[in-house]
Amino acid sequence: MRALAAGLLCLLGGTAYAQAPVVTRLSPTRNARSAPRTTDVAVTFSQPLSNTAATLGSLKVFSAQAGGQKAGAASVSGNTLSVNPSADFKAGETVFATVTSGAQSTDGTPVTPHVLQFTTATAPAPGFFDGGSDISINNPVNVVTGDIDGDGDLDLLIRVFESMMIEVRLNTGNGTFTNGINVPVTALTSRPKLADADNDGDLDLFLVRPGSGIIIRKNNGAGNFTLTPETVVSMPGKRISNHTLGDVDADGDLDLVVANGSDIATVCLNDGSGNFTSTQEVTTLTGLGLSPDITLGDLDNDGDLDLVTTTSVTPFPSVSVRLNDGQGRFSGTLNLTSKGSGGSVVLGDVDGDGDLDLVIGNNRSDDTGGSAGNTVSIRLNNGNGAFNEAKEVPINGIIATVQLGDVDGDGDLDMAVGQFYSTTAIRLNDGKGNFSGTQDVPNITTQDVAFADVDGDNDLDLVVASTGFSRAVSIRLNRNLAAPVLTNVSPNTAPVGGRVVITGNNFLTTSRITFNGVDADSFQIASNTRLVAFVPAGATSGPLVITSSSGPSNELPFTVGPTPTVVSTSPKANALAASRTAPVELTFDRELVSSPATLASLRVSGNQAGSFGRVTVSGNKLSFSRNTNYKPGETIFTTLSADPSSNSSQVFWKPYVFQFTAATAPATGVFSGGSDPTVVANPQSVAIGDLDRDGDLDIATVDNRPGSAFPGLASVRINNGAGVFTTVGTVPVGRGPYQVVLADMDFDGLLDIFTANSNHDPGAAGTVSVRRNLGYGNYYGADQEVPVGSNPHGLALGDLNGDGKLDIVAANYTAGTSTATSTVSVRLKEDLYFATTGQEVMVGSRPLNVALGDLDSDGDLDLVTSSSNGTTASVRFNNGLGTFSGNLEVSVGFNPHQVVLGDVDGDGDLDLLTANYYDYTNPRNDYTSSVVAVRLNDGKGAFAGTQQVSVGQGARSLALGDADGDGDLDLFATNELTNSVSVRLNNGAGIFSGTQQVAVGNTPTSIALGDLDGDGTLDLATANYGSSSTSVRLNQAVGSTKVLVNAPAQLAEQVSVYPNPAHTSAWLQLPVALSKQGVQVNVLNALGQTVLSRQFGAAEAASTPELPLGTLAAGVYTVQLRTGEGLITKRLAVK
Repeated sequence: MRALAAGLLCLLGGTAYAQAPVVTRLSPTRNARSAPRTTDVAVTFSQPLSNTAATLGSLKVFSAQAGGQKAGAASVSGNTLSVNPSADFKAGETVFATVTSGAQSTDGTPVTPHVLQFTTATAPAPGFFDGGSDISINNPVNVVTGDIDGDGDLDLLIRVFESMMIEVRLNTGNGTFTNGINVPVTALTSRPKLADADNDGDLDLFLVRPGSGIIIRKNNGAGNFTLTPETVVSMPGKRISNHTLGDVDADGDLDLVVANGSDIATVCLNDGSGNFTSTQEVTTLTGLGLSPDITLGDLDNDGDLDLVTTTSVTPFPSVSVRLNDGQGRFSGTLNLTSKGSGGSVVLGDVDGDGDLDLVIGNNRSDDTGGSAGNTVSIRLNNGNGAFNEAKEVPINGIIATVQLGDVDGDGDLDMAVGQFYSTTAIRLNDGKGNFSGTQDVPNITTQDVAFADVDGDNDLDLVVASTGFSRAVSIRLNRNLAAPVLTNVSPNTAPVGGRVVITGNNFLTTSRITFNGVDADSFQIASNTRLVAFVPAGATSGPLVITSSSGPSNELPFTVGPTPTVVSTSPKANALAASRTAPVELTFDRELVSSPATLASLRVSGNQAGSFGRVTVSGNKLSFSRNTNYKPGETIFTTLSADPSSNSSQVFWKPYVFQFTAATAPATGVFSGGSDPTVVANPQSVAIGDLDRDGDLDIATVDNRPGSAFPGLASVRINNGAGVFTTVGTVPVGRGPYQVVLADMDFDGLLDIFTANSNHDPGAAGTVSVRRNLGYGNYYGADQEVPVGSNPHGLALGDLNGDGKLDIVAANYTAGTSTATSTVSVRLKEDLYFATTGQEVMVGSRPLNVALGDLDSDGDLDLVTSSSNGTTASVRFNNGLGTFSGNLEVSVGFNPHQVVLGDVDGDGDLDLLTANYYDYTNPRNDYTSSVVAVRLNDGKGAFAGTQQVSVGQGARSLALGDADGDGDLDLFATNELTNSVSVRLNNGAGIFSGTQQVAVGNTPTSIALGDLDGDGTLDLATANYGSSSTSVRLNQAVGSTKVLVNAPAQLAEQVSVYPNPAHTSAWLQLPVALSKQGVQVNVLNALGQTVLSRQFGAAEAASTPELPLGTLAAGVYTVQLRTGEGLITKRLAVK
């Protein structure tokens, strides 16, 4: 019996022991995000392993960037098989390893094969990319990186558009490149990739040859791919779009999976020598079009590589997931829908839970001329290959590619998004899969992006292929964290509480700022080179020092004391009838230095005629003279910036922003005549400004089609100078534009177009479209889609942080699902573009617009909205840095649809007015009670009053302007139910009266004011939603005479009439500013009588027009030129 029992136990023990050893531990761990570069690769099994050649040779480690299959020493210790690579891994590279069935337990049982991957660590770095170099290449489309010549640094292979040559650039070791041996191919190719096809320890080249197969060019180990003939994995007739490599059958070599245009992925297994055989065609997303991207990764953590593809067709599911059975056979039906056509897809553990998540670049299918609604979707894995609902990261441009890598060395995977026609967006991870914006690296027409440590400092640099104007491969280096360096503080003297701007370098991880040892209570990291701080209480004169994660900076001397102070401005803040020709002057309490920084500190921007002029210093006065006169009734904003543009020793001051309104001519204030030009369908908003810079005011409108998936349009109508408008064209913008605003964002004298776009997909960000004026008046470049909150309806621009740049605020109709609150998105202007993230300011519900103005007289712009389904206006105060706070709600009455600001009582501060649609508590649903609420400011941002001005029925829009030229602001309200505009005149104290109702088109939803016929008075234009038109109604000057001011002297001096004296003809020499517009020329005799009159169009004015004088008697004449800039007078003698 004992012998039988013993035999039975032995049999049972042998049966259990014969089971295949399975993996119990991995080092580095599966999907590790920051494995040491020096790490061994170790796999521990459930049973002891045999120390045989087969087992020792079964662990294959593949580097994606250096050496392909890694050479190294293998060893067995008990249950663990490990490889110590002979060369370290590259920083931030993804490494794959396979344990094949060649590994055996001590009783000879093969192990269960297993595939793993991990990413190596990078050094701490700011994740800020600049410097580097540009490699001139004609239209590079793709770039890949890898050590192809075995010298330890990363080289570049570049595919050029429609070229049968792959360009090779070899790294010198420091991130600069020399020419290598280019690779000729026998056909046009795409999608280059590097991988070790034949397990010989170098990186071979794989290329897609559309319609026929995959080309393989094998490397000789020294970066020469030309010594052996190309190998073709034949796939005749296939619409091949992309491919990927990985050991899908776990046999220790890299296999090939090819994405075909019929949404089939073809699996081609490697025999170990680089010969590939097709074994399976995997259905992905049947019949839905091309597959832009394909990738492999272990999604269900079972030790084999699964398959992910994307499709280019929406609104169908755009991402497919197919699971591997461990032998390279794929199955499953999981298809995921993303926020657009699936483009680039990458895998990585973005939330640090040990499994691979999906990161998908989405492009909407609407052609907006920009990219409204484009996002990167983050789909988190539950560990079993199932994915949570997407988190969307808003992206400005059309997405070309997405890459993951740890750019700041904090142990998580950050993101680079290459954008066609735009920048490369860098978005940092908080470690949990939440990405936020830091930098947009400038490029033109980005085609491809790669992360690689090209300069050998162990952080990830950026390599970008750009076509279009740049035509280069750009190398942008990631700067290793060094101690911060201070170069300037401005002002270098400031009182406690004073704002200072600190410039230098290495600021991104700043944790402390001290003024002679006293910590600043608050500071703002504006960029890697710029900080903003406030002098703390208790500070005394002494050294200013900042401290970052890399240590303290050098010291800069700082004095705690008074700074230059503005004692007066001309015009005064909120002036109502400022001279159209006089300069803007700021007077200080001390003499100023005329340095470049001082001259750059003053910016003046108008909302109707751009911003271009000259700044001068005279004693204690700083002045700005605009090259053209201000338009009648135009609102002008002035910024005195504390952000110097040079390292001058000049002491600067606290930023100061104020506004004023230009005077209008005396007028009747009675509106009639005009025209009703047709515009885009369903115009929601209208704006007035000189779009073509010819001296008169043109019109821009936007269409609004609720729920439309198509792009919106801005319609441009050009003025002939007399208030008659011709059709010029349309400008594509985002979906559902609700408001259009004109502003000169780059201070080039040209008005750019901005729209708040109210339509977008659920869960996606709303956008503000930015369209730059290129100088032709009828063409705007697609600049940027700025992500904001949900359903933005209102928009305003102003310098919110006193840096001399115009920033954006957008009023968002909803805040998530809340019906009680909404938000205003604040997006500050950076160097070239607007920030893609910023403060979301809580305000009252359902705002339809937002207005900016200095409500508390502290020299910065505050904001106000009105609650269109409530009874209040929300006032939020600025702290001077563009950060808003407060909870003031001003009672105004029922349904305030629009809010405006203006000094209606002439006391020097901005008052608040709202257009109240109707009393929604009225049980009869009676719309006849529209009023304008007037709330007067006490100068400190507190509002009082009860005046409700009766207007019409269905008041939707409101504007303030001096209708009768008496120096105060009158009110204009559109009434959409009676197709009229109510005009109510001000008595100068903010009391409004009158009954004038101006008939306009159907359903007027918006109004703008400006001098449309050049007579110096304010005319009006409405956007008529119901009749798809703009109604232009003209104001009559007193006596019906035109009022023309003189053109600026410096402009008049550039006009000449020659020869002088003249005989039969004279010619006009006009400066560029006048040669782009029409000019009316009158010749007057000594009695003031007009004896000759000529009208020259823009084309004639640009070509030295001739004045025929043959009929004039000899004598001295006056030549008058009537231009959009004013009247120019010259003397002419005729012999």
